[in-house]
Amino acid sequence: MPTNQKNKIKFIDFCAGIGAGRFGLQNLGLCCVGFSEIDKNAERTYREFFGQEEKNYGDLMKINAKDLPDFDLMIAGFPCQTFSVIGQRKGMCDRRGQIIF
Repeated sequence: MPTNQKNKIKFIDFCAGIGAGRFGLQNLGLCCVGFSEIDKNAERTYREFFGQEEKNYGDLMKINAKDLPDFDLMIAGFPCQTFSVIGQRKGMCDRRGQIIF
């Protein structure tokens, strides 16, 4: 981590999408240490915004917490696929809808 980022509050971005939540926190001076996103198109856009170097930890349901870097704050996008009007709208009956627990 660069010297100018050592004392910043560190966060990790789960269910990151294209990084909308990250924009706000970075604008406040916080430092992102990694992200989790399973949609390849969203990841491609995320990397266009924030660079290619960061690790994508992939499927949130498969992450081993011991593999994560140290962070002070966790942010997460809501799992919209299961609630979206363009999907099957299974909501909490879909495994992805349970991820918030």
